[in-house]
Amino acid sequence: MTTQPATQPQPLAEHLIRQLYGLGHVRRELAKASTQAATPCFGALASLYRLGPSRVSAVANALQVDLSVASRQVAHLVEVGHVDRLKDPDDGRAHLLQLTDAGLEALGAAHREMVAVLAEALGDWQPEEVAALSAGLERLAHSFDPSRTTQEIAR
Repeated sequence: MTTQPATQPQPLAEHLIRQLYGLGHVRRELAKASTQAATPCFGALASLYRLGPSRVSAVANALQVDLSVASRQVAHLVEVGHVDRLKDPDDGRAHLLQLTDAGLEALGAAHREMVAVLAEALGDWQPEEVAALSAGLERLAHSFDPSRTTQEIAR
């Protein structure tokens, strides 16, 4: 039987896990602020923004979903005019996906709506409290993926 070192913050980690469960609720509430963000395809739209022109396999990887799931989401985004399929210059048999102007506008509108809802919810917070939360969440994300930079997270 192995024991945890006395310095490991096990009770704090337990408390933090419970708070992270609560962040799922916060994310759903923010998504409800925007009709675009509330759709299952919003993640694919946001991923394409972060990735730039990409194959559907890269979108699936970014979303951590099966290729068939990403394909259906991308097909819907193409259908509504938010994404274009382009010939891959490196492989004529493949396609790259790229946001259209309408897709960029939909993503920007959803982002602005979510920012407004979050700003209202944080209305009674001090700026230092918001900054501390933001820095802590950024550090936590970096702990799980050290290759992510602040710019990549913000995109």
